[in-house]
Amino acid sequence: MEHEKDILIKAGKEKLAKKVEHSSVIKGDGLGYDILSYDEEGNKKYIEVKTTVNKNNNSFYISSNEIEFSKSNKNYYLYVVKITDLDEMKGEVQVIKGDINKNLELIPIKFKGTIY
Repeated sequence: MEHEKDILIKAGKEKLAKKVEHSSVIKGDGLGYDILSYDEEGNKKYIEVKTTVNKNNNSFYISSNEIEFSKSNKNYYLYVVKITDLDEMKGEVQVIKGDINKNLELIPIKFKGTIY
């Protein structure tokens, strides 16, 4: 969130920076994204954040709801934070925009069973 706010403040968009919210905390975790931010033109950015430990670890869990939300929202962003040094909390961020089906190898590993 601070990263998004900083970008907007540096662009002279303080009003937009104040509107950035941690939506998954405020509204609940089932939205399909974690953070609501804005670009410099005021368009909404729906940001899902995933974290991995170790620069070479490219795997993370993502829900079907998050995948579906990315399909229907062109302003969907997946921020993959790769922590390379836990002691110093250093790392790098990879940003994927749009439908994550087109940008990730998705491997189904879990099923929901319902008794009928």
